[in-house]
Amino acid sequence: MTIGVERKVGLLLGLGLLVLAWWLVSAGLERLGEARQWQRLNVSAATALLEGPYRLQVETRPERSRVIAPYSGEPALWVEYRRERRVRDGDSRRWRTTDHGYRSVTALPVQDAISGQPLSLMPGVGAHPDNSVRLADDPPGDWRIPQTYHHRAGKIRTREWAIPADAPMALDLVAEYRGEDRVVPHARDRHGIPGAVTPAGALEQAGGERSLQGVALLGGGVLAVSLGAGLVLVGLGVHTFWLYASVLMVLISGQLLLMGANDMRREWQGAAELLERRVEAWRPLAASPQGEAALADLHALGEQIQVSAGGWLDRRMARLAVEDTLATLPAPSGDVERPAPSAMAAPLNFSPWVWGLVVMAGGLGGVILWRGLNVIRVKRLIDNLPLNRSGRVSYGLVKKVGRIECAGETPLSTPYTGVSDVVAYRYLVERYKGKGKKRQWEQVSERLALPPARIVGEPAGEGETPEQTPLALKGAEIRYRHQRRQEVLENGERYRHTESWLQQGDQVLVVGHAGLNPDAPETLRIQQEPGQPFLVSEPNESHLYLRRGRVGFSLIAAGLGLLLGALMGLLVLGGSLTADDLVLLATVTPLLLLGCAVVLHYNDLVYLRHAVTRQRQHVWTQLQARADLWGNLFAVARSYLEHEAELLAQLTARREATPDMDSLPAQLDLDRHTLSRLKARAEAYPELRGDEVMRDLMQRMEATEDYLAFLRDAYLASIERYNARIASFPDLLLARPAGFRRQRPSLETV
Repeated sequence: MTIGVERKVGLLLGLGLLVLAWWLVSAGLERLGEARQWQRLNVSAATALLEGPYRLQVETRPERSRVIAPYSGEPALWVEYRRERRVRDGDSRRWRTTDHGYRSVTALPVQDAISGQPLSLMPGVGAHPDNSVRLADDPPGDWRIPQTYHHRAGKIRTREWAIPADAPMALDLVAEYRGEDRVVPHARDRHGIPGAVTPAGALEQAGGERSLQGVALLGGGVLAVSLGAGLVLVGLGVHTFWLYASVLMVLISGQLLLMGANDMRREWQGAAELLERRVEAWRPLAASPQGEAALADLHALGEQIQVSAGGWLDRRMARLAVEDTLATLPAPSGDVERPAPSAMAAPLNFSPWVWGLVVMAGGLGGVILWRGLNVIRVKRLIDNLPLNRSGRVSYGLVKKVGRIECAGETPLSTPYTGVSDVVAYRYLVERYKGKGKKRQWEQVSERLALPPARIVGEPAGEGETPEQTPLALKGAEIRYRHQRRQEVLENGERYRHTESWLQQGDQVLVVGHAGLNPDAPETLRIQQEPGQPFLVSEPNESHLYLRRGRVGFSLIAAGLGLLLGALMGLLVLGGSLTADDLVLLATVTPLLLLGCAVVLHYNDLVYLRHAVTRQRQHVWTQLQARADLWGNLFAVARSYLEHEAELLAQLTARREATPDMDSLPAQLDLDRHTLSRLKARAEAYPELRGDEVMRDLMQRMEATEDYLAFLRDAYLASIERYNARIASFPDLLLARPAGFRRQRPSLETV
């Protein structure tokens, strides 16, 4: 797939992810809102029911009408059943549902735990043909009945969740009162309150689990918006991290703040409407005994709404929602019994594996975020290197483009298809293994051929010989320009043979360390260096940056989604996730991204400053070695050249010369001139010419002079890159406050 097609596909996928992110965040905030609405409901007595959703504490009563659980054969008032079969899916096994449904009596007889008044709990499902039971695939409301039956026979597993018919069972209900003592667990109503049926004391746990679901959806939304924004930017040809971070600050913070504020407004509007709806239903009954109970329940609802509010924003919204309405009501008499309001903020009873999963998600998110930032750091490092097309490379990290050729060896041929004139290749054999959905290609063998090569640059001028730079491919990350894939059937199994290669004369972009060539000390070779990037890619720089940017942005998106999801999950596990917490997270996200951008830019500047220092130290080390060689040369040649006073004076001057960066080119010229005179005079002295020590010293001196020239060029180039970065936007905003100053060529600080 070409980079143009990749960009178009990424752009479309990114736009789809942004739409998905909107839905995920909306669904997550809705789940969190449902859990908070449950917290705002007080426990009501059956004598105070008027209309709308209520929270009740009831107990089931024995009933002659019953259903029979299909697997256990036990009588029940309500039962959910499931039959599953163990099946193989590739290399793993899983349970596949073969039968699932619900059965219930027409109305479950229950008794209010506060007033003792009987009620009818209506499951609200469709009629069964015999009119004695009810069946449904998905009854309205959230039914969380504990498991009462489990049986496994071989590959078959049957389970049931039942409300027994013969034994009383205490329940917590969130149900809508329909009159005539009927309550119905409902789907999400206009106030944003879903119905629920749980064992007594388990509604808080159900709310916590619903909050965790909302947190997971929010984390997925953050991941989707981060990944979508990255893919859209890369699709538009943008790979700059600070621009990506700026877009994410706007999208994530804006999404959480705007959608969260809108969702909070709807929640409190629903709570206020619920209170007003009950007040309007109470007014005609104000003088009746039921009106007195309803009045006490109204005050209890207002108190519960205020007590359940957590954080400054929630408390302010609670006051606005209930104060004016409660101010119009008379005070209730003290004769009516009602439960005290509860904040429902006690730590929830989640299993250790849930805690472990949330903590592991946070740790994994941090690691992935760090990996993504490291990918962006390397991309920025490559982006800031000057592109070398025709000149000689300098010592250190370089970026060079040119033709790749074999270095002094016959070009290779690929082993499977026999393609000739190949510089390097990778031959991969895979076998199709597994069953079902788990079938995949498994590597059988791999063969790499990475002989010595060279990069031939463009000619510096018309008629000039192009510069050739040796290249050691071992350890390089190679993006091969050519690939051929073939599937064959061997001994009844499918095999896939894949050959990837670089052709003789292919244009490539090489990023690597230019170090001393051990085969020819007078030249530099691009090779692997620990801690530095080393890659061979297509010659177009922008393609390399876009691919690196896509990988880095994807990792950052995954890390952010996991981190924020884990933070919200820990708040839920601790017992509360308030509106203030969401605002804090919406504020922390841009601060985190801004911190990442600052860290990247700061590390870039530190790296460039250390590169200047490192190159200066390399120059100094070689100058010291050169001074030692001049002293050794003088000691050896003095006994032979007693009558060459002028030459001895030159040798003495070179031995005692003080290293200085400003005059280093002139010093190197003097060194070469003195060495030339020494070689010329050695021809007149056979004893000196034949001295092995003298010959070795002169060879080492020549190599040192060449190496010094390489190091000086690298030193000046590192200073130029550093000074350019601290003077460019946005690095200049950080450089001066952080103490980064312009550098000039000097050896005084070494």
